[in-house]
Amino acid sequence: RIALDSKKLITGENVSVAGAVKNAAAQTGLNPAFLLKSAWQEGMNRIAGPITQSEAYAIAEKTNPRLPEYPVDGFYYYGTDTFGDAFPRLKAKGYLPKDFEQKFQPYQAINEKKETVNTAAFKTHQDALTAKAAMLRDVQDQVEDYAKKRGVSLGEQEKAYFTSASYNAGFGRGKQMIEEYIKSPNKKEFIKSGMTSLKGVHKNIYPRVSELEVLSKEFNQSQTKP
Repeated sequence: RIALDSKKLITGENVSVAGAVKNAAAQTGLNPAFLLKSAWQEGMNRIAGPITQSEAYAIAEKTNPRLPEYPVDGFYYYGTDTFGDAFPRLKAKGYLPKDFEQKFQPYQAINEKKETVNTAAFKTHQDALTAKAAMLRDVQDQVEDYAKKRGVSLGEQEKAYFTSASYNAGFGRGKQMIEEYIKSPNKKEFIKSGMTSLKGVHKNIYPRVSELEVLSKEFNQSQTKP
């Protein structure tokens, strides 16, 4: 279980886990429990570990003298793999603070698909969480728009599930899973039982939505401020 009131995890920033996540989620209206679950699975759980940056960050640091001013590696800790490219769109949608250009530094990395991506490093963990929330909300918008066009209403867990699928596997696969959900005779068990044909995607993203309702209640009971 993630200690929401812990200040030790986000070291050097006098804020609790719950406070940092709620602050980030508030900018976009994203469910803070979903944001934390996603961030945790993407690398936030490594914060207390001995390694602090990715190999890609270390390589980029040699040619980018400004990178050390942005010590929080979003690629390694938060899965903000394409933030460098997504930033203009996220800013235009109002999902980031107006001065966010000063909060990150883009750099190139190679993701798990062996693709070169324009990722980013951040001033603080709070900034990285804010970027992560904006990226998730951007994808959630696509999911909700598609579901609406297909005439289906999604609950919090469904939104989180299909958003995670689209974020990690691409919107094409996210749409495929939504279509399978629409056609499923047992929608209540679709997520929990992994009824999609994309079993690998389900295995990867299910930890991001499991126990989401319980964690949401814990957030409601925790303090927003540090």
